[in-house]
Amino acid sequence: MSNIITIDEIVKADDRKWVDVPVDEWQKGKVVRLGVMTAKSREIFEAAVQKRMRNGKLTDSKGLKFYLLARSIIDENGSPLFNDETIKQLGEKSSVVVERLFEAAQKLNGIGSETVEEMRKN
Repeated sequence: MSNIITIDEIVKADDRKWVDVPVDEWQKGKVVRLGVMTAKSREIFEAAVQKRMRNGKLTDSKGLKFYLLARSIIDENGSPLFNDETIKQLGEKSSVVVERLFEAAQKLNGIGSETVEEMRKN
């Protein structure tokens, strides 16, 4: 038996981790589930970041926090709860809760602190 993985084994592998983040401010005892972005979602997020860069610096971070959350907040089946339009509704919610979710999503997805710091500056 070979130790080289097959395409079927790759496709069937359950490799998406998730974490539950308490959101008692929204409803006591409830959580928001954050999942690792799919490779496709990560590519879309990175393209959005690249569009906002000039000379290696992030020049406009508006909306990137919500872009990440739209691709990270999932239901119990692993499907996204939000899309790029409906995620804007989080803009009207507590910044404390949204920031908690953002920090957890960036950690879970391995979004570097340099990118996050650039986002915060802008």
